[in-house]
Amino acid sequence: MKRTWRGKAEFTIEIENTGFGKLFQDAELFLMIENEDQQKEVPVSMDLRKILPGTVLRGKAVTEPARGKVLLKARRRSDGRSIRFVNRGSADSLYIGCLHK
Repeated sequence: MKRTWRGKAEFTIEIENTGFGKLFQDAELFLMIENEDQQKEVPVSMDLRKILPGTVLRGKAVTEPARGKVLLKARRRSDGRSIRFVNRGSADSLYIGCLHK
């Protein structure tokens, strides 16, 4: 994450496909910031269908700075069902860190 010249927070998200297949369905990727007051979803500019086996794809998300847990969440566009990451301990979302204002 870095601050932009306008004072916003810009996140660069990198996802690696270590599996043997790719995603065929259209999906959305969100950066989620959660704290006791709110839960905010920020779209990540990334087409998950382009992450081929053995490749890495990068995307960006820009939002107002906030305090809280930072998670990644993916879901299918057709029906809104969650797409789970295969990382250990991940559920409907993947914890990636915490922001302190």
